[in-house]
Amino acid sequence: MRSILALACCLLLGPVPSARAGEILSLGEALRAADQHNLTLKALQTTLDQADGQLRQARGLLVPMVSAGGTWSHADHEDTVDLGASMSALYDMLEAMGIEVPDAPDSEPMVVRQQETVSGSLTASLSVLDPETWATARVAREGRDLARLTVAQARQELLHAVARAWYAARATGALVAMQEERVDAAMRHLDVAEKRLATGVGLRIDEVRARTDLAQARQDLLSARLAFESARDALGVLTGVGGLPTPGDAPVIAPPPLAPEQMVDVALDRREDVRVARSRAHLARADLALARTGFLPGLSLAWQGSYTFTEMSALGSDDRSRWTAVASLDVPVFSLSRFGALDQKRAAMRRAEIEREHVEIQAGQAVRQAVRDQQTALAAVSLAVERAELAREAVALTETAYAQGAGSSLEVSDAEANRLAAEVNRLTSELQAQVDTLHLLRALGSDILSLVR
Repeated sequence: MRSILALACCLLLGPVPSARAGEILSLGEALRAADQHNLTLKALQTTLDQADGQLRQARGLLVPMVSAGGTWSHADHEDTVDLGASMSALYDMLEAMGIEVPDAPDSEPMVVRQQETVSGSLTASLSVLDPETWATARVAREGRDLARLTVAQARQELLHAVARAWYAARATGALVAMQEERVDAAMRHLDVAEKRLATGVGLRIDEVRARTDLAQARQDLLSARLAFESARDALGVLTGVGGLPTPGDAPVIAPPPLAPEQMVDVALDRREDVRVARSRAHLARADLALARTGFLPGLSLAWQGSYTFTEMSALGSDDRSRWTAVASLDVPVFSLSRFGALDQKRAAMRRAEIEREHVEIQAGQAVRQAVRDQQTALAAVSLAVERAELAREAVALTETAYAQGAGSSLEVSDAEANRLAAEVNRLTSELQAQVDTLHLLRALGSDILSLVR
């Protein structure tokens, strides 16, 4: 019980309105509150969102990509060429060689680069053959599935922890009722002892013993009430409702009427840890396939168009628009690191397969052990109930005998102590049977929230 309360106090929960002291909280309400307000689950949900984002990012590489851009440049001055001056120098050289040439034509300097240039471009690309990107998208999809299963596993662990804490709080409440009955019995015992002493047929030691039993019973009642308050406080924190909720009536929860072999088959289909292990094996195989794509060729297409908005230079074409189409083929020839990565992924896949097989074997063993534990707990409950009934009968007989002067107060005290021990044993046995039933349902991979709705 103490470990259950410690687990309850360690989990983080979201801020929600506090419950009123003494408010009745059923098991279903406790489970739904924890399912809605637990911060640990909310944090895990963000990892699922991240996995979805990674999958969309990987799939985005498979569709055409389009980008646009613009360029503006400003130089300190424009670049010009004076062809007339250049021809004049040539003519002078030819005349010096005695060659008669015509007069050099007059011309204006030509601009070969503008001082300011503004242009725009549009680029589109598409991977036609890209095995690596395809494999990356598959890895991202397997990663998203693994994240989803991990969140589901954490959710079930939380819900079962809440259920155990709820039953623990209910058990401490029943213990308070037992201690109150003990106080009432001790008061009756003291009343009889005082009357016997007053009439001269009793002993002083009987009265002292009765007062001692009453003081001890009141002390135990106080301890039980404080334990009940702590259990309720822990339940309020764990569920997120706050305050000091009081557990209501226990619902009837029973495992399916199946043979142990059938239960193992059900567990292998439902258990989150088995599904997580299988998902990890799938992810390892996808990683291996991704490593193998490093040896495959790739083909991509690209188209780029540009347009110059400013005046074109005097030299060259006056066409302001240009476009270019490019096809790129990438053929891996040799890379030693790729072989190393392939060996690493193969080893990781073998390990994931071994872990998957180990988890499946453990799941089967856990189901069979949970069945045995529940059967043992149910048998213990029957025996504890019978002992408690006999202990109550023994108390009634000893009290009657003592009141009639045929017994001693020591016999009454011993009978009452035995009754209390029997009642506590019955309560503990019933709680253990309920917890073992939860363990069996957990071993089967059942959603406990769906069982109490």
